[in-house]
Amino acid sequence: GIHKLTIPLYFQLGELQKSYQTFQDAYIRSKVLLHSGTFEQKKIALQNDLTQLGLLRENLQTQLINYRKDLELTEDDLRMNRKLHEERVIADVELRRTQSQYLSKKQVVDQAQTAFNNNGMSQNQKQQELLELEKTRIEQLNGLFQSINTLKSDIEAWKQRFVAVAPTSGKVAFLTPLQEGQTVKAGQELFSVLPEGAGLEGEMYVGQYNFGKIRHGQEVIVKFASYPYQEFGTVSGRIASISDMPKDTAYLIKVHFPKGLITSSQKK
Repeated sequence: GIHKLTIPLYFQLGELQKSYQTFQDAYIRSKVLLHSGTFEQKKIALQNDLTQLGLLRENLQTQLINYRKDLELTEDDLRMNRKLHEERVIADVELRRTQSQYLSKKQVVDQAQTAFNNNGMSQNQKQQELLELEKTRIEQLNGLFQSINTLKSDIEAWKQRFVAVAPTSGKVAFLTPLQEGQTVKAGQELFSVLPEGAGLEGEMYVGQYNFGKIRHGQEVIVKFASYPYQEFGTVSGRIASISDMPKDTAYLIKVHFPKGLITSSQKK
């Protein structure tokens, strides 16, 4: 099914060009062999040759059996004539004639045996060619799938380096001025994403001293430096989570604001 697809030609893929080119070459080679019909044509031709060789082998075997029987009869005649020649019943010429017949028929048997053996070797050769053809098919497919997996892996690595993907949709808040073509450092924070309909969340680090007094759901009174609490009041929150492990001897505390950022003075 994959060879029915038409893949585009790309020449400006940067870091992905090499792996894409490898995939493209493997795809074209496998398509020429497997999808164009060349592979099936070769396979059918070899199977037909094997069938014909099998039929020929049966005929050769039958001929060889008949030739051997005829040779055995001639060999019996030769033994008998040798005995008669020793008894001076037949002349030398008659013995030589029988010997000549035996040698001629033995040559026919030898030729039939050679043809039978050659047929077996030809069948073995065709079988080997079929195995090599199947091996080539598997190698082409394995090479194609390997190039696909390499390309996918390289694409994922490229995404990790060059694509910023938010885990959820929402509103983007830039943390630093950004413009097209600007170079950024690896690991640099670019922006935050506030999910639609999400509330606000506070984060703070609490040292180990008196850490045991902090509990989940405990009230937190927040004062904002930009909004003096004497004039604006304070905001009440609740501890939503406490980290299991400290960072630099301090624990990360996350705070939710169930009533939003409404201060004790009822100012938003």
